[in-house]
Amino acid sequence: MRLTATSGDSLELEVLGYQFPELEIADYDSNWLRIRITASLAGRGWTTTDPSLLTYEAAELAAWLKDLGSDAPCQAKMSFIEPNLAFEVVEDGSGGRRLRVYLELEARPPWAHADGAPAEDLWLEFPVEPDMLIAAAGSLQDQCERYPQRGHV
Repeated sequence: MRLTATSGDSLELEVLGYQFPELEIADYDSNWLRIRITASLAGRGWTTTDPSLLTYEAAELAAWLKDLGSDAPCQAKMSFIEPNLAFEVVEDGSGGRRLRVYLELEARPPWAHADGAPAEDLWLEFPVEPDMLIAAAGSLQDQCERYPQRGHV
């Protein structure tokens, strides 16, 4: 899944696999996904990998991005059990909307360490462009299909 802004800022999320591939029926531990985040903010890039999303959270994010790109009704903010990432639609001051992605804890760049979350002091912003959001949703959904929900959650 990739989001880009004309400023050069970017965010890429890639599902690398289950955190615990050997666990197939444990309610939560079976469903943690290792997520690689590759981002660029103001010309500075970084990459980090952490179990940031559960299988069903990643699927919910894909559906939310698709709804946002399709101008379907959707909640203004998506957050998750692990507070590394949060997504929010914000007004841009000129009647338009922007997608803000908050980066917390392990998702932050090495030069912007934080001891707690949510700090909501570091984010990337992207235009709410239907083609980009629907493509991002499709990419994330394809990745989710390779790592479906397991266990009895």
